[in-house]
Amino acid sequence: MMFSSVRDSGANTTSGYFLNGTGYENVAVLAISGFAPQGNVGAVEYLTNFQSTVGSFLAQSKAAGKTRLVIDLQANGGGFVVAGYELFAQVRMLDPSFDV
Repeated sequence: MMFSSVRDSGANTTSGYFLNGTGYENVAVLAISGFAPQGNVGAVEYLTNFQSTVGSFLAQSKAAGKTRLVIDLQANGGGFVVAGYELFAQVRMLDPSFDV
């Protein structure tokens, strides 16, 4: 069972949720279907929203006691390289406490 926690506000590429069930109580999932906006969302708006969405989800995950993070990129077709760097920076450099 999943509980939605965070979703971006327009690009429809980034969402985060918590798993619930025996053995999954400490698992958070960050799903990123693309590192670029879909539709008519501009690059600056997308990157600003991406950074905010990832940061908000990581903070909520930490506050909820999650210690394991799954980054789901299975539907990700690529996009802005800087978005991938931003994800790495937030997950590994700013908050290295997650078991990724």
